[in-house]
Amino acid sequence: MPDVYSTGRYMWVTFYSGITSGRWWRRSATGFKAHFEAVDPPVYSRELCFLGNIYNNNLTLTGSNGTLQSPLKDDRYPPRLNCDWLITVPEGKIVKLSFEIFELAWNAICNKDYVEILDGKEINSASRGRYCGYATPKDIYSSGRYMRVHFISDKIRRYNDDGFKATFTAEKKPTVPVPSVAAISKELCFPGNINNNDLELTGSHGTLQSPTEKHSGKYPPDSSCDWLITVPDGKIVKLSFDRFDLQPGTTHDVCTADYVQILDGKDRRNSEIKGIYCGHYISPEGIRSSGRYMRVLFISDSLVAHYEGFKATFTAEDKTRISKTLLILIIVTVAVFIAVICCVVCIEKRRKKRRREREDRIPMTALTTSALLPSPQAPPAVGYAPVPTNQEVQPLEYPYPLESPPPYPEKEGVPQYPPQDISIHGNRAAMVLQAKRPHPLAVHKL
Repeated sequence: MPDVYSTGRYMWVTFYSGITSGRWWRRSATGFKAHFEAVDPPVYSRELCFLGNIYNNNLTLTGSNGTLQSPLKDDRYPPRLNCDWLITVPEGKIVKLSFEIFELAWNAICNKDYVEILDGKEINSASRGRYCGYATPKDIYSSGRYMRVHFISDKIRRYNDDGFKATFTAEKKPTVPVPSVAAISKELCFPGNINNNDLELTGSHGTLQSPTEKHSGKYPPDSSCDWLITVPDGKIVKLSFDRFDLQPGTTHDVCTADYVQILDGKDRRNSEIKGIYCGHYISPEGIRSSGRYMRVLFISDSLVAHYEGFKATFTAEDKTRISKTLLILIIVTVAVFIAVICCVVCIEKRRKKRRREREDRIPMTALTTSALLPSPQAPPAVGYAPVPTNQEVQPLEYPYPLESPPPYPEKEGVPQYPPQDISIHGNRAAMVLQAKRPHPLAVHKL
């Protein structure tokens, strides 16, 4: 951790170990050791950035020339730094900034350790570029008498990077001609355009492309272009590449040299990164933002690359529009769901069919014709009263005449019992049982 200074002659140091019962934790933590010494109060400066300076965020450099550099600790710049210089040259002059030393930690979007140049007096002035890594930036010119230089280092200590050192001078005309008003554009990126890092594209459609050298047709080294695309409210941005030919990445397919970065939003620092592209990349579906803003950054390093660069078009689309890929995904999902439902229904039908087949195979009591036909052993039917076996018992004499034998004319149309069809299981024949007729010997009591 960096050295800590008090503001007076007293300082409190509090050690707190927390509450834990794990012996392993106590063995793995070695604690701390520190030493203190009495030093003279630091000399605060309005021009130099160093640890303990209360003016680090409000430094000023005034005059026709001067020097600025990152603070050093053990010949390396320390972590957790935030230095901001405002350079002011005499009226009627412009600022030329030249780097003599430039060694900062590198990352693809320069959001860890970096130097950012702002063309103006305010902290929200247009950015002329954000730089990191080991490539020394070329001379940078302001459009007026003010320029801001902002230096940031993150919390990780660097042991191999020397930081930066730069000089500024007031000039009427820089060594590279300052573009005329006619040569300044807010939409096109080309060498010498002071707005290359503050380009704007507004409307429902448009085109953007990398700068091109006239003699070679390739994009130049040390290029830095930043477009802010804005479409009408309620729309989103669709970016499609018509041509993409940049130097490929060299470290595990990571874009470390020349690249295009897409940001989903208006703010360069806080917007979501949609992608970083290099080599030969073409997206047939295009890249879409979530709102009406999109940033496109193009960076090339200091090495000459023999590549044609990129060309892209943007269009405004409705937010509710569903991309072809998403539509295909929805269709496939619905089709799979329907197929699963059909399979479940088919399986259930087969299960019910097998259940019915098992029930049909259960044996049942069958009604046969033998149960309905008279047994051959049964006594034959007779039309008279049976002869009593006991001869001593005399049959009763009936004083009344017997009922006439059938048919009965008055009852022919009315069946005594409705016929009943009985289907015989396993046979095609059916028997109809007729109602019993009264025995001829039956008598009616008066």
